[in-house]
Amino acid sequence: MGKHVFAGILLALGAATAACPARAESTEPAPEAAAVVNGQSILKSEVDDGIPEQVFKSKVKLRLNRALKLERLIDLALQKQFVAKAGIQVAEAEIDSAIAEHRNRNTVSSCACGCSGYKSLEDFMAEKMMSMREYRDSILVGIGFKKHVDLLWAAEFKDPAKLAAEVETRKAELDAAYVRLGGIFFRNPDRKAGGEAMSADEKADAAWKRLEKGEDFAGLAAEASEDRATAVKGGEMGCLLKSQLVPDVLKAVEKLDSNSYSKPLKTWNGCVIVQRRPMERKESEEVLRAEFDRKARIDIINRMREGAKIEKR
Repeated sequence: MGKHVFAGILLALGAATAACPARAESTEPAPEAAAVVNGQSILKSEVDDGIPEQVFKSKVKLRLNRALKLERLIDLALQKQFVAKAGIQVAEAEIDSAIAEHRNRNTVSSCACGCSGYKSLEDFMAEKMMSMREYRDSILVGIGFKKHVDLLWAAEFKDPAKLAAEVETRKAELDAAYVRLGGIFFRNPDRKAGGEAMSADEKADAAWKRLEKGEDFAGLAAEASEDRATAVKGGEMGCLLKSQLVPDVLKAVEKLDSNSYSKPLKTWNGCVIVQRRPMERKESEEVLRAEFDRKARIDIINRMREGAKIEKR
């Protein structure tokens, strides 16, 4: 194409531009960033999203909660960046499925004695001052890290004999540090709702009497426990670090023989009957896997923190 043709095109474009009115400059202020993590902004509005209205009435509480949440969002941003950089794909459907599972089992998180403190996803998010966006991102990161650590674990223990040897070597250590528990939990009634609901103590005492008459612990847990996340598994809470158990629960557990259960124990939000269960090889492998996962995740986050460019505004 000749230079005259190019000149014609340029002239035509210039005429068209002149004929069009200039775009008005936007007067909308740019969203304020609370921090920038490797070039990615965390907006102040994101920090405030999920913080209860009453917190805003106290400058001291608001400042503290904003600082804590900002640190959480910075870690979350770093982890999302790692998942993206590693090329790990997490579909929206996978996130939706995880949320649906939490809603269906009517619980989100459990304390160290297995007593769920959250009646619903909304209760959990309110307690953690978490927005739905942050919650979805945390699920994305959780799924992404699991996929990554699955590959690391498979590479580390591709020889089953190596895993068997590791379990045998660390058996005494694991038995000393962990305990496998089952639980039947009863939550304190919501007094605001009114009515004559039985107290957690009364329900736990009734359940304990049924156990004393010979009923199966797992069957009763499935029927009566109000921690649905564990109830659907016959009360199974898995292997827990003894150091994370509340003192009263740990004291009771240490007195139990395998497959025996405690009397009802008071917790901060109800009452629980715990059963000490044998820690077999399968459970030992699960503990090793959980430790491997936790260490890998911490190592990744620490490395990302060290090399990250984080600017707080």
